[in-house]
Amino acid sequence: MKWLRKYTTTFSLALSARLVYRLPFVLALIQDLIIFGSLLFFFQAFPKNAVSLPTLLTTIILNALLAPLIIHAQVMHTIADEISDGGLVNYLLRPIRYFGFWFSRSLALRSINAVIGLFIIGILVVGFPYIELLPPANTTSLLLFILLLVGGLLIAVLLDMGVGTVAFWTHRSFGPRWLMYVGMYFLSGIYTPFMLFPESARAILTHTPFAYILYTPIQAYLGNYSTWPEILSILLTQWFWVALIFTTLSLSWRAGVRSYEAYGR
Repeated sequence: MKWLRKYTTTFSLALSARLVYRLPFVLALIQDLIIFGSLLFFFQAFPKNAVSLPTLLTTIILNALLAPLIIHAQVMHTIADEISDGGLVNYLLRPIRYFGFWFSRSLALRSINAVIGLFIIGILVVGFPYIELLPPANTTSLLLFILLLVGGLLIAVLLDMGVGTVAFWTHRSFGPRWLMYVGMYFLSGIYTPFMLFPESARAILTHTPFAYILYTPIQAYLGNYSTWPEILSILLTQWFWVALIFTTLSLSWRAGVRSYEAYGR
């Protein structure tokens, strides 16, 4: 397992580096507290007959817990910069897989962000003591939630890294990165819970990979997938997106490296 050691070392070094610089940790905590605290304050005023308030507020709390872990640790900006500046050469000349390296670093960042999510939950629960948090519907819902969460993490990481590789063909891929940012935060149900959308809009959104990042796992937690055919369909669809995005990323990477000229190096 010598090949694995280089990636575990990368994980440890990235973890140590992030712990040295604590200011980003504090700023991310403050940012999420403001955002999700505002969402709770706003959505608690919804008419009781318009939507199930406990379900809505539980969804926001779960988003506050999981968004730092799943979404916030974006590496697409650094990948795009390394491709545009020629820094990618430093990796191509070494016995390490570029995406394995960044996947390890991404997991390290997400490990720190998971702690941020726990802090946020603690502060929000203290600040909004009247919120009725719903537990998992049952054991099956909890297990399905965990499985879908793993798939959602893979989709988020692969999309994140894949958009960075667009810099092979555009200058730093600013446009695609911005679109991915919007997709991650607004089309995955983090800032705009899908239950507030019309049925027609939900039908469209649930056919995108973004819905399988956080929306689908949270629906499983709430017990909205009750039959085995429905559960199997959700899992297969999510892993279809994982396979499709991984294949697209691999093809994009190979084509990009073949045409890469490393300007500035």
